[in-house]
Amino acid sequence: MGSPSLKPTRSDPHVDQEETDDPRRGARLFPGSRIDTVVTAPADFPSGKKGDVLSVDFTLMGQKFSGLNGGPYFKFNEAVSFTIPCENQAEVDRYWKALSAVPEAEQCGWVKDRFGLS
Repeated sequence: MGSPSLKPTRSDPHVDQEETDDPRRGARLFPGSRIDTVVTAPADFPSGKKGDVLSVDFTLMGQKFSGLNGGPYFKFNEAVSFTIPCENQAEVDRYWKALSAVPEAEQCGWVKDRFGLS
C-alpha cells in the first residue's frame, strides 16, 4: 500500500462588501494572480442591494480562493493568513510597502493590511 498523498487545501475568507476589492488589489500585486469570477446579487435582499458582490473567486500566486461576503453577521477576522514566498529582502520590502496598513506595528515581514488580513 502506497503512502497517502496530501491534497491541496484552501482557505476561503469571509469579507464585508467594502472588502471585496482586496482580491483585485492582490491580483495586480502578485504574479500568477487573477480574478476568476465575481458573483453579484441579482436583486435587493435584507442586508444588501442589487449589484452587491456576494463572492469573488480568485487565484493568488497559482492558488485558488473564494472570498465570501459574510455581510454584517460574519465579520472578517485574523483567522486567515497568507505566506508569500520571497526571493530576497527587496521583494519583502515591496510587498510590505504595498500591503502594510500599520508599518510601525509590524516587523520581520509580518504585515497586516487595511482589512486585517495578515
